[in-house]
Amino acid sequence: MRKALFVASALAMSFAAGAAELKVLSAAAVSGPATEVAAQFTRATGHRVSFEFVTAGQVDEKLASGARPDVVINVRGRIAARVNTGTKDAVVRDLGTVKVGVAVRAGAPRPDLSSIAAFRETLLRAQSIAYTNPARGGTVGNHFAKVIDDLGLRAALEGKVVLAADGLDVVRRVASGEVELGVTQVSEILHIAAATYAGPLPEALNSGTTYTAWIPDPANTTARMLVDAMTTAAGRELFHAAGFDGAGAADPVLAPTGTLRAAYIASNVAQARLDSGTGSITGVAADIARELARRAGVPVTIAPLPTAAAVLEAVRTGAADIGFVAPNPQRTGVVLYSQTYMLVQQSALVRADSSLHSVRELDRPGQIIGINTDDSVGVWLKERLTAARLRATPDYSLRDAARWLQEGTVVAFAGGRQRLSSGTQNIQGLRMLDDNFYGVPQTIALPLDRADRLQRVNAALDELRANGLLADSVARSGVEGLTVAPVDVPSR
Repeated sequence: MRKALFVASALAMSFAAGAAELKVLSAAAVSGPATEVAAQFTRATGHRVSFEFVTAGQVDEKLASGARPDVVINVRGRIAARVNTGTKDAVVRDLGTVKVGVAVRAGAPRPDLSSIAAFRETLLRAQSIAYTNPARGGTVGNHFAKVIDDLGLRAALEGKVVLAADGLDVVRRVASGEVELGVTQVSEILHIAAATYAGPLPEALNSGTTYTAWIPDPANTTARMLVDAMTTAAGRELFHAAGFDGAGAADPVLAPTGTLRAAYIASNVAQARLDSGTGSITGVAADIARELARRAGVPVTIAPLPTAAAVLEAVRTGAADIGFVAPNPQRTGVVLYSQTYMLVQQSALVRADSSLHSVRELDRPGQIIGINTDDSVGVWLKERLTAARLRATPDYSLRDAARWLQEGTVVAFAGGRQRLSSGTQNIQGLRMLDDNFYGVPQTIALPLDRADRLQRVNAALDELRANGLLADSVARSGVEGLTVAPVDVPSR
């Protein structure tokens, strides 16, 4: 049973804009699942999709000749080479990996593919063999031509070989009875009912090809929606059914357990809020976590933890896949940090009767400023204070902060504006300074050995910034003093 490919949140952005027509230039190997996803996409959104299916090499030729499709689907290596020379913000997603198989006409005996020797004998006995003409840039055509040479069969097969236009042409020739055997991508064989998939090439002779979708214009939200549809759990099922390995499995990069496990600092309302009545978690961190999970086609859990140190430890030990924190230079080498996606303005609480009115007045001899242990504002102040001293507490409930201010133990207590304001709103005799120290970068922490996950998260953040979803999330949060970080803001 097919699952719906979309959720309302993914579609709401585009309905108001009216129907669009997307042009997709694609390698033919993905034609079956890609067209099926597109048909469901059109029914759900009204946006039409037109495909041009050619060989992998011809995709590159058409792009070099000036073709400007909304989406390009091609072999991962070819996409990577093109993106490296183009815009760094382009959207790139893997769709799945498919291997090389053998096709026979429906009802025909299945050939012996059990070993290299058996496959060699099968080729020698066959009356005719079709594969894609290598000169047309077909992935399997080039690979299988090399297999023939490696098996020493070039001369023996002369006169038997039929060079086809592409993989689908190979299978059509087999289905019509024109040739006995066809060698092409498994996905192309499964796409045509009149042909039978006899099995894969022997493993030592086989080759897996990963196909990738590329959106050259990251601002093209309709194109992004189509690619999103291909990489949801339901979209992956279609690719898996078409012979793509890994297409139906949990994302091993973002969510190796099958669930994306996110953690954030419970007291940091700039990141997220837990509704104690309903148990729901909302906020920017929650929105990002859910979007990452949606793209990976997996469920998500979002865990509030007491401190930044606890979040980093959860990421370091593998208890969490991602953690929302401000980068701490003192913990370099513990985790990897993503690019900065948001800034949280930092200020300070003082007593209502204090003579202090600006953060610039705090760095004076004899003055003590309170901070929370592991809070990034403490790191920032420690690097910059020349006269005042710091006093730290692990109590993020701000009870110590209020008590210290009321007792006069500290002249101010520093932290995020929203956290300080909301955490002391029921305490009389305190006020917030009018200005700010700076904006604390907010990043996503990842395990040290997961550079692949870091790359995936950074690419997603680039998209969310470019298409406005990050700005929408910040606005919806209702938290004072939050801004989307510009692209160049460092994570440290």
